[in-house]
Amino acid sequence: MHDYIRRHFRYEEQFLRQKGYPGLDEHIEEHRKITAEFAKLSKQIFDGGDVSDELLDLVRNWIIEHIGIKDREYADFLN
Repeated sequence: MHDYIRRHFRYEEQFLRQKGYPGLDEHIEEHRKITAEFAKLSKQIFDGGDVSDELLDLVRNWIIEHIGIKDREYADFLN
């Protein structure tokens, strides 16, 4: 999942850069926060921790807040 997140965000950031999206820096910061949180949870998993609730929250927030709100902002810009 970590590789998917990095590839997805990298592609999206390159695309938005090419389109001249004015909110790119803020969007990249959102990506960094999600990536950092996932990395933290991944480490806890590999250390034997149970992060199921935290992981569910991360994915829920990614879908609802990031995709549902932040990604819609650049969709509006592109339209």
